[in-house]
Amino acid sequence: MDRINKPRAFLSHSKKDKYFIEKLAADLRKCQIDYWLDTEEIRAGKSWLKVIFEDGIPTCDVVIVYLTENSIKSKMVEKEIDATLIEQLSEKRESHFFPTLTKRH
Repeated sequence: MDRINKPRAFLSHSKKDKYFIEKLAADLRKCQIDYWLDTEEIRAGKSWLKVIFEDGIPTCDVVIVYLTENSIKSKMVEKEIDATLIEQLSEKRESHFFPTLTKRH
């Protein structure tokens, strides 16, 4: 059965955590949840800033931020969080923000 209103999730992460975020994307795909992942959405020759902040975050219903030591230090993740919060505060539409923290053993 197809869902009529499929949510779309923007996956914010540090490049150093690529393995986890690719696994998360695969899991979302298995659950038939659309996601926005930079390595799949940004094509050669495109302005990556424009694609992320105009075509990425604003088109998603949910932003999942994978918080690790790497992402906390990432200026890009910081900008993505800021853009998400601004998007949430603007009255354009409702969006959801999910910071995700994992413990390393």
